[in-house]
Order: sequence, then structure tokens, then C-alpha cells
Amino acid sequence: MTRNPYQPPSTSEAGQVSDQPERSPARWPLGTILAVLAGYAVEAFFLGQGVLVLLVAGIILPVSLVKGIRRRDRGLGIAIRLVLPLAMILAAWGTIRANNALARARAERIVAAVEAYARDNGRYPNELEQLVPRYLERVPLAKYMLVFNGFRYWEIDGQHSLMWVEVPPFGRSTYSFERKKWGYLD
Repeated sequence: MTRNPYQPPSTSEAGQVSDQPERSPARWPLGTILAVLAGYAVEAFFLGQGVLVLLVAGIILPVSLVKGIRRRDRGLGIAIRLVLPLAMILAAWGTIRANNALARARAERIVAAVEAYARDNGRYPNELEQLVPRYLERVPLAKYMLVFNGFRYWEIDGQHSLMWVEVPPFGRSTYSFERKKWGYLD
């Protein structure tokens, strides 16, 4: 193997000259970490679909691996570059799933409160705020998200419904009070 004349020879700990290029130590890939955190935050708390993280990981993974190979990362460095995008996907999907489970549990509490209001008053409420403070301490948010985070309650032609967005912007879970049944729109 011939040595590049423009690259100085590396020296070993014993002080001997070697033609092998030095490996750079494993470093945390800051750009990859920031992209992963941004992808997670946008997906988990704004979009809530689970698709963006796949796209972001599909870009981050090969770019990060190429950078790692060019830097001659080995072992931990390559493992970090592989694990971070996959962890982003799992964390975002887990957060979305937890948010939807939370919304379903809160919706069940609202349904019970609306039914109790109807038993006590002989009619369903006109709005959810009428349930406060006797039936609910407050009207809860459906999820911990920046958008699509609330419940919608309405009455059309004597039919009362509760709705929340499970998979934005469509994918709406609905409950019909007259039919006592959950359904799904979109």
C-alpha cells in the first residue's frame, strides 16, 4: 500500500511511523441529533400522523451513515448514527399512541359526564362548558398537541355528537349520544 504524499504519516503510541490513516474517535453527531429531535417534536406534538418521522429517518439515516463512513467512524459512532433515526420513529409513534389513548380515556369521561347531565336535566347540554364544574372539573384537551388537540361537541337536527381528531387532519373518532355508539369519520 502506498502512502499519500500529501498526508503526513501517522505515528503509533510507541512512536513508530505507520502508513495507516488514523481513525477519528467516536463523536456524537450533533447535526443528526438535532434533526432527530426536530423530527420527533414536529411529528409528536404538531402533526401526529407518524409519516414525517419515516421521511426524516429515510433522509437522516443514509446521510448520517455516509458522513460516519467518511469520518471513518467505527463501532459506537456508526451505532449512534443507526440508532438515533430508529429511536426517533419509535418515540414519535409511541407518543402518538399515548396521546390517542389519553384522548380516548378523556372522551369516555366526557361521554359519562354528558350522560349524567342528560339524566339530571332531561336533555343533553348545548355545549361542553355546561358540564363544568358539576360533572367535570374542566373540559379537558383531547391530547398534548399544538393543533387538533380539542374535543368538538355539537347538535344537528336533535343528534348530539362528540368528536376528536385521532389522525390529523382527518381520521376523526366520533360518539353519537342518541345511538350510544362510537364511529369514525374519514
